[in-house]
Amino acid sequence: MQPSPTMKSLRPLVLCGALAALPLSANAINLELSPDVQVNLTGYARGWFAMNLQDHPELGANGNPVDDKGELSMARFTTMLQLQTQLGQTNWVAIGRFSREAKTGYLEDLENSADAKGTPVDLVDKYNGDELRELYMDMNVTERLHLRLGKQQVVWGESDFFQAMDVIHGYDNSIVQFQAENEEWRKPLWLVNLEYSIFEWNGSFQVVVRPGLDSGSDMGNTYDLFGGRWAGQPGKGTNTLRIFPYNFHQDKGDEDDPSYGGRWVGNVSSLTYSLNYYHTMQQEPILNFVGNPYGDAPKNGLGEFIFPEVDIFGGTVSGPIWGGVWRSEVAYTPSKPYNFGLIGTPFAGAGGVIEKDTARLMLGYDRSIRSIGPRTSGPPQLSLQLFDTWIVNYDRADQISDFTARKKEHSVIGTALFSMNFRHDSVSPSLVLIHDISYGGGLVIPGIEYKPGDHWRIKGEAYVFYKSQDTCSTSPAGKGLGCTHTFGTFDNNNQLVARVTYLF
Repeated sequence: MQPSPTMKSLRPLVLCGALAALPLSANAINLELSPDVQVNLTGYARGWFAMNLQDHPELGANGNPVDDKGELSMARFTTMLQLQTQLGQTNWVAIGRFSREAKTGYLEDLENSADAKGTPVDLVDKYNGDELRELYMDMNVTERLHLRLGKQQVVWGESDFFQAMDVIHGYDNSIVQFQAENEEWRKPLWLVNLEYSIFEWNGSFQVVVRPGLDSGSDMGNTYDLFGGRWAGQPGKGTNTLRIFPYNFHQDKGDEDDPSYGGRWVGNVSSLTYSLNYYHTMQQEPILNFVGNPYGDAPKNGLGEFIFPEVDIFGGTVSGPIWGGVWRSEVAYTPSKPYNFGLIGTPFAGAGGVIEKDTARLMLGYDRSIRSIGPRTSGPPQLSLQLFDTWIVNYDRADQISDFTARKKEHSVIGTALFSMNFRHDSVSPSLVLIHDISYGGGLVIPGIEYKPGDHWRIKGEAYVFYKSQDTCSTSPAGKGLGCTHTFGTFDNNNQLVARVTYLF
């Protein structure tokens, strides 16, 4: 007797739920390797589950739309371990993360669809991972000079969801979307990180060098181009990377080339500011087509995704205002490469690559609000952000592509986060709003987190995407190719998400 679709979906839920409930130490574990060497072990065990609330219009292996409303799109288990020890004048940190996924009925449908289209993919292989997240050594070389050497994260911005000045690392957006913790989806790199304090000027100067030891997959942003659950519509069930692979050794951007830059951070009165420069492979991949190549022509005779090297200049300023704190960032990239041509067709961007000066700006405001009633544990928190990607020397006739649609001179997105705490911070409801001001559409994320003690965290959210006249569904027949901006590609992705975490 074959299991029903419902039972097939429940199996991963039962499996990962059991894994998440494994007994772990209630406190950080201290290991004594010798009388002079002690290791502190901390981390978490986490189960992720997501359920589709809408059917998907992409065609499956049988030629009919992939439905799967009510199916689990994710049943994921992750363990993170962090080791820390002091050796003489140095502090050492190692962080490992180990993830496994159960193949839900929905993932099987997407794999079968890819097989039918001649672009086979093993989604569980894409989602499983054992990785050394970080491994670095800290030491104070002198009273003023601090060194951090190894695989690490260096944060230059203060943005959530979308990045302006946070340009050193790429982000993995292919497995789990819209995580609140940026450090979980930022991709660490092998870096030399030196910071020199100049007390007389109320500031410090930081130099960051990436020698080029990282693999190509660690560079730039990773998107779901392999046809999984977060592929942009209508790409679910289509392994685009089988047709257009990544090339991390192209003459316009080579993973072996070093990245480098510097940052000055200072204080003037109540203001904190920074000035930044960084040379690296850009975060967003572009397509290099054989018909009009950008640098070396693709070796597969068709096309490839590349990450060209760019120079980024910028700065940040923050300070108190109106009972809260305002934040601002700007990142200016001269001659940033974009795809162009054939807008509104499945071949958008195939005209080649055009370079345009680009500025990315962010304005943010955070503040506490007067407590709402006697039951809240503290004042509610409000965070507002406005992002603008401005193509400085824009010309509509250039047909710069944004997915398959035409990109505008200004691409503006606004975000708002409102959160409260009840019952001594053990119950924390929240609401996130993201709206695409330039192209229309957006996302609403109502959520609540329950913290029963020091170790357990149970979080539930709903992802509710909406569209306006400027965004539309894209069908396999090709309709709507002129309006596939960010939230146009997220149509029909409403879902419920649950996360259970045990901290130790």
